[in-house]
Amino acid sequence: MEEYKYFNTVEILDFLGIKYDFENNEGKQYPFKDKPSDIIFSFGYITIPREGIEKIIQNKISDKDYHGILKEIKMLVHIPFYCKRTKNTGTIIVNVTVGFAYDKQYKYGDITKSLPEVCYAIEKYGRKTNDFYIINDDNINDFMSNYVMKNQWGIGAMEVVSSPKVEIDDNFKEIRDDEMF
Repeated sequence: MEEYKYFNTVEILDFLGIKYDFENNEGKQYPFKDKPSDIIFSFGYITIPREGIEKIIQNKISDKDYHGILKEIKMLVHIPFYCKRTKNTGTIIVNVTVGFAYDKQYKYGDITKSLPEVCYAIEKYGRKTNDFYIINDDNINDFMSNYVMKNQWGIGAMEVVSSPKVEIDDNFKEIRDDEMF
């Protein structure tokens, strides 16, 4: 039996290339100009489009052909962060794809879980919204460890989203420093 490897949050951040961006921060955007010790990371969450996931599971259970419904599973991994130095918050968003190209050797790993297995894991670990599954809390580490990092994967673009803070009072009115508003 294959030894189970559970990847912790630091290993997942390294897998997503976040460690590399801190080490090679020339011309990089915030928060990569800060030291990693200035940043507090949250577990984060994954958003996955629902389209095709349930159909793969239904076809596999009913022994129908599921090929051609999906070729790969695309997801966004969101890692919220807080900078202790600036007191700013933000989210690092990384585009990740799990592939199932059985016909060729893939650059980033072999297929260890089939398409129906990954779809079932998404159904098991995820919460359904109208158009997306959301995988969060401790489930993100289990899902990343078993169904992404140990499978055929590809990492795409990374985007850092940081927005201004809005302070509100108990009557849900915005508190502003300037007197114009």
